[in-house]
Order: sequence, then C-alpha cells, then structure tokens
Amino acid sequence: MSVGFCMEYDVIFRGGREDIAQMAEIAKTSVYDTSLRQYIVQEVEATLEDGEDVLMVRLSNSDDDATHGIFEEFLDAVDQGCPALTIALSALYVDTEYGEGDILSMFCSPAGKSTLNMKAFYGLDAHFDPMPDEDWIPYGWRHPKELPPAATAEGVLSFLGDWGAEARNAVEEALLGGKLLKTLPALRPDPQKETQPVFSKEGETIRFSLSAPVNLGDAAQYLDLALAPYAQTYPESYAALCRTMREKRLLLHLELESYSNPNTAWSYSDSSTWHFLLSSDGQKLLSRFTWCATYGFSSYNGLPAEVPVEEIYEVVTGASLDDLDERENFAAQWALHTYAARHDAPLPLVRCKTDWEMEMEEWGDDEDWDEEEDEEEDEALAYAQDHREALLPLFAQAQRASAPIPAHDQPQSFDSRFAGKTFCLGGDVAGWTDRELRETITKFGGTVADTLTPQTDYFVYGTGVGEPFTQALQQGVSFLPVEYLQDMMA
Repeated sequence: MSVGFCMEYDVIFRGGREDIAQMAEIAKTSVYDTSLRQYIVQEVEATLEDGEDVLMVRLSNSDDDATHGIFEEFLDAVDQGCPALTIALSALYVDTEYGEGDILSMFCSPAGKSTLNMKAFYGLDAHFDPMPDEDWIPYGWRHPKELPPAATAEGVLSFLGDWGAEARNAVEEALLGGKLLKTLPALRPDPQKETQPVFSKEGETIRFSLSAPVNLGDAAQYLDLALAPYAQTYPESYAALCRTMREKRLLLHLELESYSNPNTAWSYSDSSTWHFLLSSDGQKLLSRFTWCATYGFSSYNGLPAEVPVEEIYEVVTGASLDDLDERENFAAQWALHTYAARHDAPLPLVRCKTDWEMEMEEWGDDEDWDEEEDEEEDEALAYAQDHREALLPLFAQAQRASAPIPAHDQPQSFDSRFAGKTFCLGGDVAGWTDRELRETITKFGGTVADTLTPQTDYFVYGTGVGEPFTQALQQGVSFLPVEYLQDMMA
C-alpha cells in the first residue's frame, strides 16, 4: 500500500552567469510539468538581469503524488550538466496520509563535485550534508542541529514632524550609540547578518536589523513595555524625549519591512510589512499599529524547538499564562527573556512535537516521546525552581501590565480655532467614538472629510487604520494621535 506524501524543497544555486543561464535550457528539456518549467525559467531570467558575475537562484517546490520525481530529475540534471554550480537545498518529507510527522534533510553539492543523486532519495531517511559556512547559505542550513535562537526583524525608523537637532540627536544616541542594546539584552544582532550593524544611519532615517526571543512585531506593538528597562536606566533623557515629542507633536514612523515569529523551525518571514506610529503621552512612548501588507514565510530551514515559557510561568506563579491578556502575556515573556539574557541564565529549549507525536501522546502509545518529554519537563521545572525568587516579582509586574482604559474630558467651551482646517479620521481611536470626534472637531470650526486628499490638514488616527495610512503618508498629510488632538483642543 502506498503512502501519500509530498516533498517540500528550497534550493539555492550559486555560480557564474553561463551556468545559471544553462539552468533554463535544462528546465526546457527535462521538466515536462508546464507550470514548474515556466516558474524555473522565469526565476532564472529574472536573476540574469542582475549585472553581477556570480549569481544566485533560489527555487521552492512542493510536489504531490502526481508530480513526484519531476523536480528531483531537474535537480540531478542541473547538478550533472552544470558542475561548476554550488547547490544547497533543504528537503522536507511530509506524510500527507497518516500525518506521521516531517523528516528534514539537507544536501549540498559543491562546485566541481556533482554529488546530489536525488533520484535515489526518498525522504524517509534523514540526510545531512555538511554545508560551507558562507553567508549566502541560510544559518539554519549551516547549523541544522543547532536550536534556533530568536525571531528577526528589519526595517526603518523615520522622523515625522518638526524634529529639532536636540530631539533627533537623543533618538540617534540611544540607537546608534548603543544605549538601547545595553539596557535591552534580549535584543541581538540578526544571526543571519552577523556583519551588519544592528542600527545604522541611512539618510534621514535609521535602519535596523534585529533578533530577539519574542515576536518583534509584538515588541513594537507594546513598545512601552519593551522599553521599560531603558526608561529605568536613563529616566531623565527618556522623560525629556517624551515631553518634547508631546509638546511639539512629534512622531516616529516604525516600518518593519520583514519580520518573523520566534523561529521555532528557522522559518523567517520574507514578505511582511508592518507599520507603527510612535507618539508620546508626555511620560512614555505610545505605539499604534496602523497598517500591514500581506505577508508570508520562507521555507522550513532547520529543526524546531521552543522555550517552555508557559511551563516556567505556571511553576513560578501557580497560574496559567492563558489567563493573561495579550499585553500581559507579552510582558511576562519579555520579562523572562530579559532576565535570562541579563543574568546569563540560558532558558531550556524543548523540541516541538510533530502531528504524529501529538496523536500518539493522545493515545498513550509513544513511550520514546514520553521519556523525552519527561526530561524536558524536568528541565523547565528545575529552571523555574532555581530562579523562582527572582522571577516571581517580574511576573507579578507583568500581571499588572494591562493597558488602562483611556478617558477623555469633553471640552466645555468651543471657539473657531480649527476654522479652515480639514480633518480625516481613521482606525479605532480608543476612548472616542467616530461620532464624538466628528462633532467635537466641527464645534471648533473644523471640517471632517470622508476621503483623504493632499489638501487634508490632519489625519486623526487610531489603531488598524489600513490603506488610508499609506495614502496619508504619500500625500504628506500631518498625523494626529488623539492625545495630540486633545492638546490642540485644550
């Protein structure tokens, strides 16, 4: 009886222009599946448009019962026909019939060797070729049995508003001068870009490339919690920045061009774009998520593992992490990882269960997994007990991290200070209804339009603005968070 399965491939070809070009010719003669053949040819032709002498093509393919062997035949044909190419690939066997888990293999055919022989590979026996320790090969491929360290994020921080030299310098000193990294030890360089600085100046913006043990999208969302150690270490400069931002109605635009979840399987995002606007209430920075693009994740690049945060939290507090809201949950995780990094107390890692192992656990039939799981639970228990005294107050503080419900005082008197000004509203403005905002702005003489135009003076925004955010950004419209609007009405 045959078993249904699929093979998921992620392949990098690296070499000279002539050999890369030859790949397209090989695809035209060896790949009879039309869509796959067209995909390969298009990727090769797009790569050849680059003027570099040494080129790379990265191809992904997932087959099924009807297409087994086609991509493997192409790989062997390229390996034999273009021996000067270096080929590195990950191959994931996925049981689609019985769900008996995934089997990962790594292959490398160095230039001049032609050692792939994918025709003889069936996926059931894990295979690991040594990989050249070169940056063009993903870190997880080069170290396939090393547990993944963190999530990643890269992007740009831009200054919006009339930032003076003093305020701008305060931000640049914190980031470029290393103060932020010294106080936030959970932030680290991206392990895949070890030679690239974490923060660097790029024109009028600051570019960053980070890793951390938590989702950095969540860190951006709950920025006041993530920055708490910095604020405690540099209270005067942080407070001065927050006051200046509120007094001058200054904003920071944080754009995550790509980011990953904590990469339990070395799976990095490669097409995610998230935008946040950072304002200030005068005491701390406030972050509001405004817009995101459709995003996806790159292929499986290593062995899965994760930190048993839930187990450690439960042992330390006697409560469940599920009882916390999202903000409190992030605070607890951030506190744990910050503590571990600051005190050089590495957290235990546990291997993630496959679907098959979870099914066997449910039926009580997997003694090997039970034994391994017991050992990992013992590690989590030991860590929690050893560090309970230090972690308990940190978790207690996280339990109080829920955001207060914003309150506002409706103006009691009105004038025409907004006369001639056009406003537009977008997103969920906490503490205000859309109707309240419209009525209040109108009573001050302003006009509230339904559509953004280059003539719009102010865009009053909350969270989850959506596409109007990018329109306002492109048209140069001034953004107003509700706290800045309230200042203008005071």
